[in-house]
Amino acid sequence: MQDNSLASLLNKAKKLEKKYEWLQAADYYSKASDLALERNNIMKAADLNGKIGFCFYRAAFQAQTNAEFKKLLKQSIQAHEKEISNLAVTEEDNKQPRMKHAEALAVYTRSWIETSAPKRKALLDEWWTLENQVLDSYERLGDVHSVGAVCTEMIEFSHYTQVFLTDYSEYVRLEKETMVLIDKAIQSLSKSDDDHELARAYCFAGIRFSWGLASVESVDKRLQLAQSAQDYSKKALEIAQKIGDARLIGCSYISLMNVTGVYVDNHKLALEYGEEIQKYGSITKDNFLTSYAMGVSATVIEPYSRSLPPIRASKITSLPSN
Repeated sequence: MQDNSLASLLNKAKKLEKKYEWLQAADYYSKASDLALERNNIMKAADLNGKIGFCFYRAAFQAQTNAEFKKLLKQSIQAHEKEISNLAVTEEDNKQPRMKHAEALAVYTRSWIETSAPKRKALLDEWWTLENQVLDSYERLGDVHSVGAVCTEMIEFSHYTQVFLTDYSEYVRLEKETMVLIDKAIQSLSKSDDDHELARAYCFAGIRFSWGLASVESVDKRLQLAQSAQDYSKKALEIAQKIGDARLIGCSYISLMNVTGVYVDNHKLALEYGEEIQKYGSITKDNFLTSYAMGVSATVIEPYSRSLPPIRASKITSLPSN
């Protein structure tokens, strides 16, 4: 009966996740975690607290007020701290990378709450260091899937990190390190059957390539980056649409919107991509997707906002249609 109860709770939580009902999913995961602890299955409780932390983090981006946003992020941090506590009392081999990964997520999430820019940057630097240590551990262990998953997470979160860089040399370093992470993520996850993480890797790699356009003056180099952004985003869309992940579908359109609107100078198509992002932002109730689409839509229709001449090349005009 207990096994059935746990399975039932987890099934309900997963169904709610697919509907982007993160708070309700977190509630069911919390009940499942309590049940796992009652049965002295501490590793399962640790796994579930990790899921709870993720759910609260995603729920924060659905918040309607700043106070609610901070509250949910604090709950995410608390869940990851519980995950660390659970893991600390187990006798499992190789638990240290998992504990450090949970610590890294707590540090990263705390950076969103911090109001001081220097302190926020310090937290993000700490997170980056911790994640690299986790990555090194998984590489030594030969855990290919975890290597890919950690690389993908670092790629996604690096977009936020670069906002707080203090000089151009830091930007160049982050750009080089992220490109290495992209190669590792794609190679590792292509060997697994985790379509979600693979789509996520392609998606945020595409965004990274599209954002990198702004730092390059060479037209040939920008053409190469634009082509890579398109190729990775198309692959992300293909997989995300197959698995029905609305958030990744919406995020996959970001790099396409960036390239077509600012660098290919096709404003009509860029605005259509913006509409797609807003549509999936509405489905997932994700404030980031909605606000990003609105912000870039406003940018691409303003001629003076384009600091670089547009790329006009047939190679990047065959973009995925809506």
